[in-house]
Amino acid sequence: MEKFDIDEMLAVLSARARANDDMLNISDIAELSAFEDAQEKDIAGLLELLGSEGTGFYCDIAPLDKKRIKKICETVADSCEDEKNACAGENTVKMYLEDISGLPLPDEGREKELRGLAAEGDPDAVSSLIESCMYLPVEAALRYLGRGMLYLDLVQEGNLAVMSAASEMPDPAVSFSAFCAFRIERLMRQLTDMPAQQDLKLPRGIAEELAEVMEQEKLLDKNMPEEEKAKAIAAALGIKEEKARQLLEKEKELSLNIKPEPEHDEEELPRQAEDVDSSESIMSKQVSEMLASLPEDEARVISMRFGLGGKKQMSVSEAAQAMGITEQQAAELEQQAMKHLGQ
Repeated sequence: MEKFDIDEMLAVLSARARANDDMLNISDIAELSAFEDAQEKDIAGLLELLGSEGTGFYCDIAPLDKKRIKKICETVADSCEDEKNACAGENTVKMYLEDISGLPLPDEGREKELRGLAAEGDPDAVSSLIESCMYLPVEAALRYLGRGMLYLDLVQEGNLAVMSAASEMPDPAVSFSAFCAFRIERLMRQLTDMPAQQDLKLPRGIAEELAEVMEQEKLLDKNMPEEEKAKAIAAALGIKEEKARQLLEKEKELSLNIKPEPEHDEEELPRQAEDVDSSESIMSKQVSEMLASLPEDEARVISMRFGLGGKKQMSVSEAAQAMGITEQQAAELEQQAMKHLGQ
């Protein structure tokens, strides 16, 4: 992979824009996420330079009509590993897409006006910017199906990325939708390129069984023979020994795919930790302010789903269990919350 060079990329994109009536597709910016060394400040700077040259941006995402919603649902269902999960996933996806289908698509002229108002602190403009970009995660997540995360989980992570971008008060000179397209694509690459997820897809049921096995294994002597370990775990969990052996083997497969963290200079660690703490503190404050506008149950389910406020990130199933409601109710609360944040 070549290194990201802002001057070189400016020349390439400017030429592409001139050949297209001074317009660029926001997907051209999203593709820059492939440059691992490209920082968000570099992309913002590049967008500002392109804007100063008179380059505009457009989005060729299709509206969410019935035909498009059906196609997305079928694609998501086809990516599921079993029929039961496919049906449940398709119904939940359909419900979410129908909820946001009335939102406007990104529009260059309207966005410029909103960016100016948002920079002045207009909360309605910030909400409108979020609303106009909620289609972006819907399309981006389709490119990362079958890589270890559920479709709607990817979409909601993308929505959170849009909200955080909006809470940072957009620069009037920078295309918000193009910047969000880059941030969403970069995030989804990171979420689905984790070593343990590159080659292995785990249905939720197996993932939960593995977690139980790993908990039991911690209680056993590390030097215990594998056969005795399988018997002990089988007895503790009430499963067959063969099942316990299979799960232990699966655990080994996962551990072999996890690469050790790179070593860091000991003197660098305190400074890096301070930088992370500072950025997390700022982001936490921004997200908390946005959650405060939600009804209590919606704010609670969003906090659980995204692990906000220092809490453990939960699946829809775990959040539903913690709140004493059904999975469908939890999913509906999450979708209502995202819709409210986009109003």
